[in-house]
Amino acid sequence: MKWNKVLSKALCAALVMTAAGAMAVAPDATKIESIQANVVPNFYGYKVGTVDVTYKEGTDLSQVTVGDFTVYDRGFQNPEFGKVEVTSAKVNGNVVTLGVDQGTDKTADRSRETYGTLCTSSAWYVDSENVVHYGAEATVDALGNKIAPNTIKKGLQWRKNMDLVLCVNSEDIAGGIRSTDGSGNMLADTVWKDANLTGDLDKVTLEMVDVGWEAANYTMLGEEGKVPVQVIWPEGYDANRAEKYPVVVYQCGGGVCYWEVTDGSTTNANNLGCNVVYDVMMTEWHRQFPGAIVMSVNVHSSDVVNSAKEIAGVLDYAAANWNIDKDKVIVTGNSQGTLIASDFIRQRPDLVAAFVECNGNFGAIAPAARVDGTLANSSLAGWTEEEVKAVIDNNVSFWMFNGETDGDNPAAQQDVIEIVKNLYREAGKTEEWIDLHVRASGLQSWKFKKWGETDHSVTKVVAWDYLGRAYDDPAQGGIVLNAGDRYTYAGMEEPEKYKDMKIMDYRYTVYPESVAEWAQKVIAD
Repeated sequence: MKWNKVLSKALCAALVMTAAGAMAVAPDATKIESIQANVVPNFYGYKVGTVDVTYKEGTDLSQVTVGDFTVYDRGFQNPEFGKVEVTSAKVNGNVVTLGVDQGTDKTADRSRETYGTLCTSSAWYVDSENVVHYGAEATVDALGNKIAPNTIKKGLQWRKNMDLVLCVNSEDIAGGIRSTDGSGNMLADTVWKDANLTGDLDKVTLEMVDVGWEAANYTMLGEEGKVPVQVIWPEGYDANRAEKYPVVVYQCGGGVCYWEVTDGSTTNANNLGCNVVYDVMMTEWHRQFPGAIVMSVNVHSSDVVNSAKEIAGVLDYAAANWNIDKDKVIVTGNSQGTLIASDFIRQRPDLVAAFVECNGNFGAIAPAARVDGTLANSSLAGWTEEEVKAVIDNNVSFWMFNGETDGDNPAAQQDVIEIVKNLYREAGKTEEWIDLHVRASGLQSWKFKKWGETDHSVTKVVAWDYLGRAYDDPAQGGIVLNAGDRYTYAGMEEPEKYKDMKIMDYRYTVYPESVAEWAQKVIAD
């Protein structure tokens, strides 16, 4: 749509009647010089926090109200446009700053739709031909953009640009000021500026790492055959410093955070960087452990063994080129990423000091009906005796987190954490050492319900709440637990399903440290 048509619609809509009956003119869209979204850390990843609307000098903004502006964007779950919830409008000189609500966007106890985020869900993506893919049938969105079916069933992208639209004195999205072509490409004549990234997101860099063998079939990266790695460097990083740097490795969920089309399609897509913006795990680790190199390997295969091999290759490369301390590597895994991280530990326990497991398993998936406290029936059942022994010999530390109603994960977690404790006892470790180095926490279901999430969103809860503070609120309703207190799952959500699984009987401990404090303790111990 031409700029002058957009402005004429906005200008016509700007004439409103005051209570006294006189004509008053709301801010004139023809006088807008620039619009900039500022993106901030949010429970849902990274979300628009404010929008700065800059008018020409001398513009009368005395009658501005929050109701004069409507902001649209594609949804996280669904690419159809919806309103970004604007809650305030503040004037400073010739700039109107719109504040965006940062609370829960839930639509029901276990569902939510949020607008103005940098990440898509797994349901939709934009391909290399700038076509949006979603659902089973072709449709058209509110701006007339084609929505093609998502036949490859993939998504989770870092949106290079949000498709923001600003409407002034109108809610008609068709007459709004667009930032992009609807596929994340900024329009050449738009007054929108590139989004301003805050919360240390601007510190993330992309490094291409040669792991020593060909990593083929990376979509949209040419024939380089290198593994992409997102990295946040410590301030003042010195490649020649005598004291080597500790490392935090985050493996995101879904098994992959960069993928290639395998069905013969010519419209390739990638989700490079969703590991950075799906949650705040990387940037929060950086804030809580600023002296560490924080990285996430964009593995190119959903195969657990191959993905784990790539992580090991990246760390070997980093040891040779990035001045890392191979004895101080902390691995954090999310969902499928816990299985990849586990296999990385199986392959190279010498490279892992601590494993923070979120919504998954240590080892493989283990049915609740099978686990019985024995190694043979645990999530480590597929490991050899030598592989299990190597983990214990290398003194790998664990802190496992799982949600109350997340399938079989809580049962497998409770089972394997006690097995690991017993293995360390057999190896001669003291109870004091075990209490510090081997931990499990059960996250109550209400924490997820509060945000409209399923109990499989442990990574979001841990990153948002517990990297920086101790997990001391297992109970809802104002009951405060102190360090050393014990608690069990509440069992309120699905009591029939869980009554025979014994997970409600397991007693967890409230620990005094945040996850980041704990990690720094165990690598220094």
